[in-house]
Amino acid sequence: MKTNAQLLIIGTGGTIAGAGASPELSTRYEAAKVPIAALAGAVPGLADHARLSFAQPVQKGSYEIDATDWLAIRQAVLTGLADPALTGVVITHGTDTLEETAFLLHHSLSDPRPVVLTGAMRPGTAHSPDGPANVFNAAMVALDPASRDRGVLVVMNERIHSAAWVGKRHFSSVEAFSSGSFGELGSVADGQAGFHRAHDPSLAARPVLDLAPGTDLPRVAVVFGHSGGDADTLAAIIASRPAGLVYAGTGNGNIPLALRPQIAQAVRDGIVVVRAGRGLEGTITRNSPMFDDDSLGTITAARLPPQKARVLLMLALAAGTRSGDLQGLYDRA
Repeated sequence: MKTNAQLLIIGTGGTIAGAGASPELSTRYEAAKVPIAALAGAVPGLADHARLSFAQPVQKGSYEIDATDWLAIRQAVLTGLADPALTGVVITHGTDTLEETAFLLHHSLSDPRPVVLTGAMRPGTAHSPDGPANVFNAAMVALDPASRDRGVLVVMNERIHSAAWVGKRHFSSVEAFSSGSFGELGSVADGQAGFHRAHDPSLAARPVLDLAPGTDLPRVAVVFGHSGGDADTLAAIIASRPAGLVYAGTGNGNIPLALRPQIAQAVRDGIVVVRAGRGLEGTITRNSPMFDDDSLGTITAARLPPQKARVLLMLALAAGTRSGDLQGLYDRA
C-alpha cells in the first residue's frame, strides 16, 4: 500500500455489526455483536486505500443510543480530527437513529474534513449483507477531497446524502434512506464518489454550536400529535420539567385548541416549546391564521422533522443560545 491517506473508522454497533442464527434471517438477529476492527477488516480492499485506525466509543443497537452516547461519539471524532494528518472519518451506526446522530454532528463539528456515517439494513450473516459495500463506499467518500466543506454526510446503498436532509423512510429495505425533495448529493460506483450537486452554501454556512468540555445535553421531550389530542399525556410530560418540548403536530404543525393553554403555561414556566409537524416534507408556517406563535411563545421548527428539531434544541440549550436567537437558528438549520 502506498498512500498518505489516513482514515479513522468509529464503530457504534447497530445492524451493521449484527449477527443472526442463519443467513435466511435478515430481520431477526442480534445487533452490535462484531467490534469495529473486525467489521472493517472484513471489507475487501478497504485497507488498500488508506491507513486505518479504529475507535469504539459505543457498542449497541441504535434504538438504545442516548445523549451520553452522542457526546462520546462526538468526542471520538474530535480526538481523531485533532491529528492534522487525518484525511477523514467514517462512523458505522445503527440505522434506527443514524439520522439523529448525523444531524447532531452536522451542527456541532466545524472541521472541513469529511465525517461520513453509514450502516446496514441486513446483518453480516444474511445472504446478501449490505454492510461491507456501505463501509467501503463511505470510506471512498471520506477520502475524496470533493467531500470537504459539505458538513456531515451519510452514505447508504451507493447514495450520498447530507445529514441536514436525510431520513430513514423504510423499516427494512436496503433503500431505506432518502433526502426527500432536497435530493441526494451524489452516488458511489466502482469505488468512485460522484457529486452531482455543487457545494450548497447552506451546508457550508450551517450554524455550528460549540459545546464546552463536560457539557451535558439537556432533556428535550417529543409529543406526537394525533386526533383527539391527549391532554393528560401532555400534562404529565410538562410536569416532568424537561428543558424543552417538541410538539409534532398534525398538518402544518397544528395543536388542538384544548391543548394550547398547557403549551402557553409550559412556555411561561421556562420550557422551550418547538412546534414541528409529523409529516415528511414542507416548512412549518410561523404565525399562521390557525396558530399565533408570538402570543404563545412557541418556536417553529421550519423544515426540520420532530426528531431533528429535538436534536437542534438540545444542542442550542447546551451551547447557551439565547431564547431570542432560537427561531433564527431553526430557520438557518
